[in-house]
Amino acid sequence: MNDAFNRIKPAFSTADIDVILFGIYSFALIIIIIVSTVLANQISAPIRRLTKATEVVAKGDLDIQLERTEKGEMKELYDGFNLMTSELQKNQTELAELERETAWKEMAKQVAHEIKNPLTPIKLAIQQLIASYRDKHENFDSIFENVTQTTLSQIDNLSQIASEFSSFAKMPSIKLEVGDLIPVIQETINLFTDDNIIVDFDSEEDNAVVESDNSQFRRMLINLIRNSIQAQATYISLRLVQKGDNYSLVFIDNGKGIKEEFKNKIFEMNFTTKEKGMGLGLKLARRFLEGINGKIVLVDSNPSGTSFEITIPKYNLDDQS
Repeated sequence: MNDAFNRIKPAFSTADIDVILFGIYSFALIIIIIVSTVLANQISAPIRRLTKATEVVAKGDLDIQLERTEKGEMKELYDGFNLMTSELQKNQTELAELERETAWKEMAKQVAHEIKNPLTPIKLAIQQLIASYRDKHENFDSIFENVTQTTLSQIDNLSQIASEFSSFAKMPSIKLEVGDLIPVIQETINLFTDDNIIVDFDSEEDNAVVESDNSQFRRMLINLIRNSIQAQATYISLRLVQKGDNYSLVFIDNGKGIKEEFKNKIFEMNFTTKEKGMGLGLKLARRFLEGINGKIVLVDSNPSGTSFEITIPKYNLDDQS
């Protein structure tokens, strides 16, 4: 009986049991961490792939397609991503085609605009020559010389436009040449001798030597005069003066002017207030002048007339560089 109540001596001490429990808990914790890491990687890996693919698309590569090995919602997400990139690639191709088509249309409009302006003066000049011949005009030789010179000059301009359009599929580039601006202005004015407008040219200088493209300068001036005629102007004043290192050509007409709300838009592409206008003339004029370090600004416009100032740098004859 006494032996039955004797205390049993445990096989492990309390310290040993604590160590064993700590080891079990640590092992369980390691297993949990490993399993969690594997599960987290399985969940996050597809998201990382999608994130990486999005970065590739953002850099412009639309050919990327994700392999659809996932299931459930991730598969739907991958399918949506692949569909998006396919549509973007299709839209990019269509946009490129549209841009090319638009560029050709814009180019054709510019060519048509540049060709259209000289045709009416050429026609009128030839009609004047025919009339003078039939009437046996006493100054026929002088008229013949003036008309043929200006007509041939304009034909050369038209030929240049057509040749460059055909060869390079673009508008004529600026071909710089050193020359006197005054004869070019006078020659251009002669194209409008038979129009219902008086163009008065005055220069404080005997010559105005600049480095420019005479053909494009002439077309710019023709366009400005044609705009004035369409604005019902009957008189245009051109005044050339020297301002420091530049020549300033002030263009003033007595047309009906430009409305206040349009003054800030006249140099924008495709802006026009004319029924059949293309909205290219002043934009092309500014582009040309900026190409030779010049500029054109609208000085003033009101119901009694409009004035522009064209500035072109002087050419230093002593500069041989």
